[in-house]
Amino acid sequence: MRFNFRELPETGTTGARAWPIVDVGVEGLDIAPQACLLDSGATTVRFGAYLADLCGIDLSGAPEARLAVGGVIVNALMAKVHLLVKDDSTEYAWTAPVWFCDREAFRRAAPAPQPKARIAQV
Repeated sequence: MRFNFRELPETGTTGARAWPIVDVGVEGLDIAPQACLLDSGATTVRFGAYLADLCGIDLSGAPEARLAVGGVIVNALMAKVHLLVKDDSTEYAWTAPVWFCDREAFRRAAPAPQPKARIAQV
C-alpha cells in the first residue's frame, strides 16, 4: 500500500507542511477512521483514552504503563484492538496492542491558549 503525504497547517505560520498521515479504522468506530501520524520507528499504537470510550472498548483490568508521548509522560491502558487501513484497491486488517493514553496529562502539559485582549481603537 502507498499513501500520499497530507498537508496540514504549520504551527505559527501561514504555510503548510506535508506529513505521513493515514486513516486507521478502529473497531467499534468504523464510521470515523482516525487520522494517524505514521512513525517508521514506532513499536506501538497509541490513541487518546477518549477513543476507547467512543469505541466501547473495556479497559477495566487492562495492563497499565507510563509512556512518553510528545515529550510528556502519560498514564496509559492497553487493549488488543482490531485495526484497518485501506486505499482505493487494497484493505489490510490486523489486531494490535493499542495503548490508550490519559488525555488529562496532555491538558496539564500544554494548557489551551488564552485569547488575547483586544484593544479598542477610537
